[in-house]
Amino acid sequence: MSNKVERNFFLFKILDRFFFALSFPTYVLFLKDGGMKPSEIGIINTMFLLAVVLFEIPTGIVGDRFGRKRSIIIGLFVCSFGHLWYFSSHSLWMYSTAEMIIALGVSFISGSLQAWLHDSIAHHNGKNKFGVVWSNGEKFAHLASVVGGFVGALLASIYLPLPWLVACLGILGLAILCFFLVDESYFVHEKLSWKENWQKTIQIFKAGFSLSWNKKELRYFYIITCLTFFALQPMNQQWSLYFEKEFGIEAILFIWLGMSFCLFLGSHTVSLLLKKDKSSEVVLLFVVQLLTSVLVLLMAQQISPLLVVFFFCFHEIPRGSWNSLSESYLQKQIPSGIRATMGSITSVVTRLGAGAGWFLSGLLLERVPILNCWFFSGICLLLTLPVFFLPWKSDKH
Repeated sequence: MSNKVERNFFLFKILDRFFFALSFPTYVLFLKDGGMKPSEIGIINTMFLLAVVLFEIPTGIVGDRFGRKRSIIIGLFVCSFGHLWYFSSHSLWMYSTAEMIIALGVSFISGSLQAWLHDSIAHHNGKNKFGVVWSNGEKFAHLASVVGGFVGALLASIYLPLPWLVACLGILGLAILCFFLVDESYFVHEKLSWKENWQKTIQIFKAGFSLSWNKKELRYFYIITCLTFFALQPMNQQWSLYFEKEFGIEAILFIWLGMSFCLFLGSHTVSLLLKKDKSSEVVLLFVVQLLTSVLVLLMAQQISPLLVVFFFCFHEIPRGSWNSLSESYLQKQIPSGIRATMGSITSVVTRLGAGAGWFLSGLLLERVPILNCWFFSGICLLLTLPVFFLPWKSDKH
């Protein structure tokens, strides 16, 4: 049964990432074609992140109280509608509204997916650890991103908004498929009165925040995570603008393929390392952070555009390993009953850092060159390294 859980998870990751990746390579170009300036693109992305912060914890509690399967399916339906809204958008407020709708959908999925996988593996006594299965799922997801990005670029060459319409239909189909893919027969929903439901919700909310603040392993992890996404997330907004200017729009697809392949290598490396019982996620996260810092600073030196491409793609290898390592570490620190809620709290921390980075980068981009912004990102990453030397406790519960 554990093998079936893994297969279903892998299929979900492939389809989910494929349809979401359709718009990835041309996202900024799509907004630029709609008349958006860099600062306005920053506002649009910030609206997504602020909406996630607003929705994450309530939707995480929904997953813990009413089932992770329900939460995932609701999230996919909402994301499908958000892509349809994006397809029809033509102004700042419409783009921002589309981002907020998708943010609501993503919030239902975030936390619940990890919680469902972890608890399903534990319930069926799976032979592979959560971290190994998750990193393998990320490998398949990165490969799906390559295909999705390629298909999306072809669709965009026909009509720039077309990837959003195709993604809408695909995500809708995935939502229906999840009625059969996501098995949560072991989950028993407590039938409580409205008052008891509210009290239980408050109890989960308090337990999640108490654990986040009082447990040193989580507190330091959240500091590093927030600063990391503050530094790196703006580069997702800026890379296509830089490379389009240097090499032309024809090169965007090939650079996207190189990035996706390097992300795959990062996930593959982590899956091999986590199979070793003595592997320490904290040590591995430090190595990843150090390597990423160095590569970001190297690409910001403005030596030549070709070297920038090389360092940019290569830095995606440690970036590709970060998600799997952090998820593996996080799931060891939290109890099952509030697992989706804790995943949502982690997502809030991540989005706060990313949102601040996105907003600030949008302002900086109108005043300084892109590579100067990336130099600032590299310095921010270096500032996280001392946190790893604070007195963390053991990785294990």
